Amino acid sequence: MTVYLYATFAALASGPALYAVARPRPRVRRALGALVWIALSALLAFEVIPEALSAGGGWGFAWFAAGLAGPTALEQAVRRLRRQTHLAALAVALIGLGLHALADGAVLAAVRPETAGLGAAVALHSLPIGLTICWLVIPALGWGRAAAVLLAVCGATLLGFVATPDLEAALGPVAWAWLQMMVAGLLLHALLGRPHAHAHADDPPPSAG
Repeated sequence: MTVYLYATFAALASGPALYAVARPRPRVRRALGALVWIALSALLAFEVIPEALSAGGGWGFAWFAAGLAGPTALEQAVRRLRRQTHLAALAVALIGLGLHALADGAVLAAVRPETAGLGAAVALHSLPIGLTICWLVIPALGWGRAAAVLLAVCGATLLGFVATPDLEAALGPVAWAWLQMMVAGLLLHALLGRPHAHAHADDPPPSAG
């Protein structure tokens, strides 16, 4: 649904403002994280997951677990790279975010009124993603490049939205429900990871970009 695509764009675009407000204020970061956590958890637990389980059955839990645990391998690779060079790790992380944005767009294109909770969850989880991009990019490369990365992620989301065939029609109701469960796991994993939550308050100031 287009409304959730626009909401996702707005959430990503809010990243620089959230970064500017939250970086020197640990309490604001914690409050923001708690609000997003509560809202996203409620959407997943009371709307997305029950509806997907109803359509796809108990096998949905296996797909949820895959989404929750799957990104760990990429994160471990990023950690190994970080020991060698920060910029290489940053590049891998940003490529992963771009692929993630393509998938978000594809999922948003398949959202219907009866699965509106999934669209809302995708848009909501883009708030910490926008903030995370700023936290990763601004200190290393500046504000201008952070804005370029955010635009690229928005572009990848739009590409996934317009170029992907109707997933629900292509997969069928059961496989679509399983995909929803995997997306729910991915969203929860993204929220649990929250790289910006582990940044130090005394990080060096961002360079001009």
